[in-house]
Amino acid sequence: MSKRYFSDYNQDALAKIDTLRSDVGACCVLLIDLAGHTLIRSGGQEVLAMEEISALLGGSISALVQAGQLLQDQQKRFSLIYQREGHRYHLFGINVGEKLLMTMLIPKTQFTTQMGAVIHYSQRTAKDLDTLLKDVDFSSSPADLPVEFEATLTQQLHALFA
Repeated sequence: MSKRYFSDYNQDALAKIDTLRSDVGACCVLLIDLAGHTLIRSGGQEVLAMEEISALLGGSISALVQAGQLLQDQQKRFSLIYQREGHRYHLFGINVGEKLLMTMLIPKTQFTTQMGAVIHYSQRTAKDLDTLLKDVDFSSSPADLPVEFEATLTQQLHALFA
């Protein structure tokens, strides 16, 4: 079986995240990997540094995996849901399988979606994304450059520095 890369599913995953953003009234939703790198972003960044916040929270999945190993628990299924209520925004996050975290920023207004609905829609989207991306290799990506690129680059570098 050939490797499956995230870039092959980027548009499908973005569509699911766009739908979630609309359903819960979030101003921004990010899908990040364990290292905190943003894979998909839907919506504006608003006034807060969501990518930096998400990077800080990305380690929480790794911590849960490590805690399970310390407990000698072979089951790899876990659920990480966090919520922070602020004066202007709700910060919400949920794991997508073992390798991804979805975070969202929801403005606090009189029309803010109830947290129960946010959890429901988020869990549904996380499950859909996990199914879509379960066999994706996040450790590498396909080369977008031609196969002969390395040889050409090496030749040009030798010519430049010779």
